Amino acid sequence: MLKKILTLIFILCLNSFAQSYNIYLIKYSNFDKYPNVTINEIIDAIFDNVKWEDIEGIDGNKYVNMITDTPSQKFILQFRIINNDWYINAAELNDEPYNISNIEEELYNLYQKNMNKKNQNNNTQNLNLTDSQFINLVKDNYFSSHRDVKIGDIMKTIFDNVKWEKIDGVDGNDYVNMNAYSDNEKVIIQFRIIDMYSWELNAIEIDGVAYSIDNIDNKLYELYKKHNNYKPNQNNNNENQNNNYYKPNYHKPNNNAGLNNNNLNNNQDTIVNIVRNNYFLPHRDATIGEIIDTVFSKLGYDVKWEDDNNYVFVNIVSANNKWKSVLKFKIQNNSTDLIYAEVNGEKYNIETIKNDLYSSYIETKKQYGQLIKD
Repeated sequence: MLKKILTLIFILCLNSFAQSYNIYLIKYSNFDKYPNVTINEIIDAIFDNVKWEDIEGIDGNKYVNMITDTPSQKFILQFRIINNDWYINAAELNDEPYNISNIEEELYNLYQKNMNKKNQNNNTQNLNLTDSQFINLVKDNYFSSHRDVKIGDIMKTIFDNVKWEKIDGVDGNDYVNMNAYSDNEKVIIQFRIIDMYSWELNAIEIDGVAYSIDNIDNKLYELYKKHNNYKPNQNNNNENQNNNYYKPNYHKPNNNAGLNNNNLNNNQDTIVNIVRNNYFLPHRDATIGEIIDTVFSKLGYDVKWEDDNNYVFVNIVSANNKWKSVLKFKIQNNSTDLIYAEVNGEKYNIETIKNDLYSSYIETKKQYGQLIKD
């Protein structure tokens, strides 16, 4: 997703009644996915110094703004009113546009975390289990889709120096961390304890960088199978080759078998992979392929990579075909330059689109689980 220009419609405020009908409509409505709690309850649990305003935009439409302004941040969430209905129109964080694609889920998750903090003395911290029992709850259990091998056996097969620890989360929940190494990179996989019988995957970090937990159980299981099927040839002296096959590799960006890849097609021509495995400088924490896959897969957009001699074209189309973009890269001496970009048929500034894509990547990653510290 290129950064959407979601401009709040700043306007003329009409008669400011403390509790207008439109404000009442928003505050005591529910997000569709979360009918058990009102929007007002969610907002009150998350934010301080909340102010609501009912305004009419210069476009003639009616809006309700939820504004919270504290020394640490200013956040505005804007709702568009249509008769007796509404939708979220835009958001700003510290005067910058904020991605609203998953805003309802983000707000509800924050609400839940804050409620957990309030009730932490009555929640998981009171589970009458020892640290080893918490750890065994995860280690001796199974991923739901792979009940032929325990989680502990999967981890010790594919990782080195595996250590388990139980931690008390600052959010009031109990967590179990699997700490290990893979080719000298530190891997932490975190599980949140739900009750005495169940848990869920919460987050994964590799060398301190958070990664998506989407499909992580299947990826770990596939790595486990590769290790189990590996039978070293005693007559083969190519030890380095065997070790490279045997150990999982999480190095960014050149490995196609690690957990951090995003739908990388192993059959793509080398020239395409040169682009995918390069960077939008000065940003070296994510490859071009990782950025594009992460951003547009979340939107359900169709992304096609095509090579033409020393050029690579990336064609990106939204599901409804109303948004289209073309990126053109030039390959020279195994390095790559973005030399042309267009959006909906109009030429786009190269540096702007690189920064927009990287910013959108960072925003999208905010939706991933964040590791809870002690």
